Amino acid sequence: MKKNVLVWLSFLLVTLLLRAYSFFYSVIDWDETLYLLIADAWSQGSIPYVEIWDQKPPGVYLCFLLGKIFGAGDLLLGIRVLCVLAVTFAAYFLYRICQRLAPNSGAFAYAPGLLYIVFTLVNQGLAANTEIFFIPFVTAGVWCIVACVDVATGTWRSRPWLLIIGGVLLGFAFQIKYLVAFDLLAIAGGIAVFQFLTVPLAIALRNTLRIGALLLLGFVLPNAAILYYFHAQGHLQDLITATLSANVQHRTHGDVSIVKTAGKFYLQFRDQFILWGSAVAALFWIARGTRSNAQKWTVLVLWAWLLLDVISISLTKKFYAHYFLQALPPLCILFFVVWAPLYSNLQKASRFAAVACLTLFVMLTTVLPVVEETVMTLYFRKVEGNPYWNDASAEIAALVKQDLQAGDYIFVAGAQPVIYYLTGARIPTRFPYPPFFLDDHFRHVSGIDPAHEIRSILDKKPRYIISRKLPENTFYSLLAPYLAREYDEVKTIDGRTVFRRKDNAAVAGKK
Repeated sequence: MKKNVLVWLSFLLVTLLLRAYSFFYSVIDWDETLYLLIADAWSQGSIPYVEIWDQKPPGVYLCFLLGKIFGAGDLLLGIRVLCVLAVTFAAYFLYRICQRLAPNSGAFAYAPGLLYIVFTLVNQGLAANTEIFFIPFVTAGVWCIVACVDVATGTWRSRPWLLIIGGVLLGFAFQIKYLVAFDLLAIAGGIAVFQFLTVPLAIALRNTLRIGALLLLGFVLPNAAILYYFHAQGHLQDLITATLSANVQHRTHGDVSIVKTAGKFYLQFRDQFILWGSAVAALFWIARGTRSNAQKWTVLVLWAWLLLDVISISLTKKFYAHYFLQALPPLCILFFVVWAPLYSNLQKASRFAAVACLTLFVMLTTVLPVVEETVMTLYFRKVEGNPYWNDASAEIAALVKQDLQAGDYIFVAGAQPVIYYLTGARIPTRFPYPPFFLDDHFRHVSGIDPAHEIRSILDKKPRYIISRKLPENTFYSLLAPYLAREYDEVKTIDGRTVFRRKDNAAVAGKK
């Protein structure tokens, strides 16, 4: 127990040091600001999807509400702290899983967790995206299952309560992002393979069904609780429409570009060569027969998990960078399965050299750019005295907040919606996420009529509008005449122009 606590604290320290950069910024990613606004509104009694709309399941907003506790009421601070804790727990459970897979691996069992921490620094992993929050629940759920295997004999030891807890964890992961369903398929496949390899067919079938029933029991609990809550609040239909109907549109709308898809996967392989290269090496090694039967099946199950995650990543045909974070757990475990036996056979000096080379490579390719950004931020903020360096949202919010009155609306049409939170202004639309207006795909998903929405927003007479000058964009073209007629241009910051309403007598909103 004491060792596990020390390992967790070590992972926490490494994670905090490497993710310190994120604490200096009001926003890192578009998505996190929308989750923040919904969670903040929820904390004040506004049910998700009603006053502020999104198509994500409600689990991510619950995570952000938890962040408000960790940040002592400051959601921005809280979500950064929560991200550090989420990455730490995911790394810790990867360590525990690998320790169960190879109890004699020694210090090498730390490698998957450390690599996970490092590779969350890329692919938009510094932001509070859904992947950062559901992966700890998935890895913890997997550990609950792996912990039921007797390491000494390689046989299954039934632990019902641990399986129910694992199901609860996986159920909550599902409520953060429904595409966790692909991880669940991989887990179910892994359980079935283990049973059919270790016991006779009839017993394997019975064990698999029993394990599945216990996991399902746990899985149902958080999902049923969510459904009951929205039903009790009278907004079950809003939940279904936003998270199911809209997500069907999100998955099916748009075309696939083979060239762009290949380019996205090439960048992943290039930037995470250690992980993807190890996954490929695993296939070559089992093809050559250099691994035991158990190791071969372990590799095949992990590859099935990886392929299912690749399908999950590909479903929307968008290939946003943070989608690829979902593949990190199977990749990190594959790295361990491939290299742990070789590491164990090395002499002490060779082990040290191998670890030093790996550390140096990862530091130069992944860690150093983040450290450089952190140092530059500290220099320009503290030495040069520019408190808003590289944080346009905070600078815009400070400018706008100077003469806001209680009840004022602002409209953020072309900047990060975190400005609403930073200023405390009222939001004039149910759709504060600018891509819902600006992007054809998201406009289709949300069902927005741009002309109608603009009229509705301007009827509330927002004191400030933050926009961009992009004449080829339909939404900006509709907004431009109103800005020219009713607003004065105040200042342009990082390509975002702040407009102030001319008619000051009719600015303040009325509740």
